[in-house]
Amino acid sequence: MSDSRESDRYDRVLNRAGEFLRTRQNPNGSTKSAGSIWGYYSQPLALLSGGSACDWSCANRCLDHIQREFVDDRGALRIEPFEYVGDLYPYPYLIRGACTWGRVDVSIPLTRFLLGFQDACGGFAYRLNDSRLIDPAVTTHGGICLLLTGHVAEAERAGRFLVRLHDSQPDPEHRYLTVWDTQTNNLLTDYRTVDDVPWGDGSQLVRENPHGGNAYWDIGYMLAFLSSLFQTTGDRDYLRVAEEMSEIVGRYKGYEKHVWKTPWGCAALYQATGNRRYLETALTMAEEIVNCQQDDGGFFLGEQSCYVDNSNQQWSYAFKDYEELQANSDILIDTTAQMMHYLGQVCAVL
Repeated sequence: MSDSRESDRYDRVLNRAGEFLRTRQNPNGSTKSAGSIWGYYSQPLALLSGGSACDWSCANRCLDHIQREFVDDRGALRIEPFEYVGDLYPYPYLIRGACTWGRVDVSIPLTRFLLGFQDACGGFAYRLNDSRLIDPAVTTHGGICLLLTGHVAEAERAGRFLVRLHDSQPDPEHRYLTVWDTQTNNLLTDYRTVDDVPWGDGSQLVRENPHGGNAYWDIGYMLAFLSSLFQTTGDRDYLRVAEEMSEIVGRYKGYEKHVWKTPWGCAALYQATGNRRYLETALTMAEEIVNCQQDDGGFFLGEQSCYVDNSNQQWSYAFKDYEELQANSDILIDTTAQMMHYLGQVCAVL
């Protein structure tokens, strides 16, 4: 299938997903059945791919609601964190979404608050009241936000940290570690020493993980950020790390069909290099997203409809079917919004 035909097909999927979000919005910007920030934070960014002239007003009403209900005078979000999800995780989504819709009144306070938690190592804290662990997701997605908001020096600090993290891997062919321990100033190699780790054991990527629990979304963020840093600064060391990381993790179990963040990362790496191989990987992942769209425009991701399983500190395939996912409105909305964003990123490079 040609790239143009794929793009047309993806556009149809995105239009249906956009309608899914738009029809759930109330006139005041709130979303039907959404109960917390987790039902909102990814929507403004997703609506960039929605394919409707109504998306501008829909995204801005959503941002208005978020500003009224969830942002305090410091630029901090009123939020109940999830286990194994960093306290700052929604910030980069909201900052990017606000910036791209021209809402600096939302993006600037959130960015100021986020910057207060950049560690001396360059990464961003996992918990606001505990500086021990660095969150790979917030460090990388946050870095993209810093580029977007003009904080290039701070973004480069995060980028140099990722170079160090990559070059410190003790056995990357078999295990790729994404969490940094500031107490030892090195990679967290023994997950038994802490009770609360980003993504549970999922951030300790294992080549032949028998449970499918690898959190490849960290890698997707890293590829997107490092590719952006290379294109911004011209420093090929960022591109070196992104390509080496892609080669290593591309040989890990289940990576080629992963859909959370990884299609975006592969598309960004293709954009930075022109190497068609990265695009082909992104298209394989995009196909997985397309095949998971439901009749109402939402998405059920099968084995990747995964959320925390406290019994083994991993991400578990908790939703057995779409009906069960629909009963959890915040995660239902977030899943649709995120799939829109990643599929839209692949469309952007076709």
